[in-house]
Amino acid sequence: MENRLVEKIGELTLLFDFYGELLTARQRETMSLFLEEDYSLGEIASSLHITRQAAHDAIKKSEKLLYGYEEKLGLAKRFLQVKRLVKEAEHCIEQAMQAESMEKLPEALRLLEQIVEE
Repeated sequence: MENRLVEKIGELTLLFDFYGELLTARQRETMSLFLEEDYSLGEIASSLHITRQAAHDAIKKSEKLLYGYEEKLGLAKRFLQVKRLVKEAEHCIEQAMQAESMEKLPEALRLLEQIVEE
């Protein structure tokens, strides 16, 4: 349960990094306090002079918007794919350098070409 919560917070943080500017100023402020400052609902409510329920509702609405933007635009998914492919290519190059062999370089090149094509 706790692992899933940490995973969801990480996912929301990534989406907030990509799409936060598409939220209203108040939504950005609420999500920033929640995700970046790790404020509780009570702390957010106190800081923004709203109720805990209003803080909860604002977070849920922003969360829904962020997931909606990702569903439509897919920028975070694409970013994670590119990051994974770059890591794989980097690993192939490191193996080639350690073995002083060109054997892994075609695979690294293929991975890098895949990034450019997608």
